Amino acid sequence: MNDRKQELKDRILTIAFTEWAKTNFMKMSLSLVTAKLGVTKPALYRHFRNKDDLLDAMQQRFSLDVSTAVDAFVSNAGREKSAENNFARGIRAYFRFLFDFFTQKPYYCSFFLFYFLKKAAQEHGQGLLMRYPALIDFFRKILGLPQPKNGNFRIERLARFINLTGFFWILRLYKGGRKKDCNHESLDFSRRITEKEISAEMEQAIVFCINGYFPDLSENAVDYGIVEEKAWIGREEMLEPDRIFSAVESVVSEMGWAEASVERIAERIGINKSSLYFYFRNKDEMLLETIRREQEQMLKLVQQRVSMFEGSVERLYAFFVAVVSNIGNNPTLLTVLHWMHFQNIGLTLPQKDSDRLRKEFEDLRFTVTTAPASRDDKTEETIFLFMFFLLMSEMGLMSAVKAGKKKDMDGLRQLFELFRSGMTGAQKEKINAVDY
Repeated sequence: MNDRKQELKDRILTIAFTEWAKTNFMKMSLSLVTAKLGVTKPALYRHFRNKDDLLDAMQQRFSLDVSTAVDAFVSNAGREKSAENNFARGIRAYFRFLFDFFTQKPYYCSFFLFYFLKKAAQEHGQGLLMRYPALIDFFRKILGLPQPKNGNFRIERLARFINLTGFFWILRLYKGGRKKDCNHESLDFSRRITEKEISAEMEQAIVFCINGYFPDLSENAVDYGIVEEKAWIGREEMLEPDRIFSAVESVVSEMGWAEASVERIAERIGINKSSLYFYFRNKDEMLLETIRREQEQMLKLVQQRVSMFEGSVERLYAFFVAVVSNIGNNPTLLTVLHWMHFQNIGLTLPQKDSDRLRKEFEDLRFTVTTAPASRDDKTEETIFLFMFFLLMSEMGLMSAVKAGKKKDMDGLRQLFELFRSGMTGAQKEKINAVDY
């Protein structure tokens, strides 16, 4: 490919990133790209066969840029040595790199979340964060862990926890406020972020990553077996499958709400589009009824399980077990909710339903968490949301959960320990020295 062709191809990719990110990938029209470039669609088709081809190239560009940046970071950290020899300094240095990378290119932040959600639906969590051997080795060094004998499985879990903590708090920088027709705060990747804002969120992320989200409970023993036995939600407790609701959840979780047309939903069910309108007036009504139905059942079941325990640490772990087993029985629900949040879907439940769900959500949060005196209620709510974010990201790593069975819960237990005690607990315990 000559230089001029490569230059145009690079420009197409850059414009697709920036223009589509402005809509949180709700509108991925090739016309948006060609209009901004001032070229015709046939000119674009000389480089990309269709939109899917362009998306594949965007993912390759994103992966290459991340890989190059990670390699440069690890190389610099290795030369400085101080980061490698102290896990707190190492995490601080890594978060500085991570925050800089995504705030300097906010369209990458939007694209990564778009990619994250698609992977969550397609692979139930596997491969959400690209694995870079050099970065895994960096985390191993800052924790003072020896080379593993049986693979990097647990170090990779640590790396994902660090990355997810950092990325979640980066997303907080792009909160765009609560729209009048939304029940959640929207994400606005076009807003200008100040260094003061970056530093404040980064410090929060560093503290939580190092110390955990509930360090005051880090010494409390948990009888994992008893909590798992009582808190597990079985398939028989789930709602009876409804083919329309199941199709809505499936299509939205795979494509996002913007791409989930009535035609695709009808095709998934195996009926014609006009038949759907016999039950619902439009696509929005389908999604609203799906959300109301599934959320009510999930909150009810999780609240029942958490309320069975008196101790704070048992309630916290019961929440993990109940949510994970519920998602294992219906993995598309949380993906649908995250799509709605990411793409700022302006749907509002009827007031009585909205008020009831919000009260049930708040009741559950107060049952699960006992905030330290130093934490305000807003921070506590954010941490509660992070638990959902964290659990959804790890679904693919828990084969027992996907199978809907209570076996080999080591992965969930490790994740819980990371959540409550952070890297300090992991470094102290050397991840229980398993696999070494």
